Amino acid sequence: MIPFLIALLGVGAGLAFILIRGRIQERRRVDARAMLLQVAQRLKLPERLAGGESIRFQRGGFPAAMSVHVGARLNVEVSFQLTVEERGWLSISSLGLKRAFLEQIGFADFQVGEARFDDRFEVWGRDEDYVRNKVGADLRELLYQMDRRWDLLVRMTPDQLTVRAHIDPVDRFQVESLAGLAFQILDLLDLKSARDFVLTQVHEKLGEDTRCPVCGSPLSRGAVVRCAKCRSAHHVDCWQFNGLCATFACGSQKHVR
Repeated sequence: MIPFLIALLGVGAGLAFILIRGRIQERRRVDARAMLLQVAQRLKLPERLAGGESIRFQRGGFPAAMSVHVGARLNVEVSFQLTVEERGWLSISSLGLKRAFLEQIGFADFQVGEARFDDRFEVWGRDEDYVRNKVGADLRELLYQMDRRWDLLVRMTPDQLTVRAHIDPVDRFQVESLAGLAFQILDLLDLKSARDFVLTQVHEKLGEDTRCPVCGSPLSRGAVVRCAKCRSAHHVDCWQFNGLCATFACGSQKHVR
């Protein structure tokens, strides 16, 4: 009988722990959503949540998001969706146990050639030349500032740039600071967004019968751009308004010279 009661008490304690933990997590999610709305207001971002604890917006032509991951170690994230032809990848993180473990099995992260930086960060990437080209002096100095305040991870792939940090407790001022520094990282990497299209010289004659697929007006009136994929012509203003090619089933966001 006694073993049964002990087991029953154990199960009850476990269920109580799960219930309490769930309530704490939900309270943190509610607080995170309220905090994100405050940050959005101060940074003049859209004051609406995009599902969960995340706000979506545009920064420098890149779709971006600011998120709080309740329960994760690196719990605050600012990310940018990349639409550039960037073929490499890069990962920079505060020095942890991964380097020591990998060194034991014969792997070593890349060195950028600055002892102070190499001693404080783990750096991985496509190859050492690519890493050194991307991680310039200005970016290193910015990462020093961030590492003094938080454990962090900066990762860039062809599709996305992600900046994550451990912020505890999560407060508005810290999240605003992380967002501002993430914006600076995006600027320092000097990536071109989909809006950086190229105006092209149209050599063939565009008459009154050749019309813009956005507004329907003749393309002979005003400056014209061409889709890099299907070569369809659009008015410059119409492309800027639409943000991509209006030809059915194309949807490209890029132009070529």
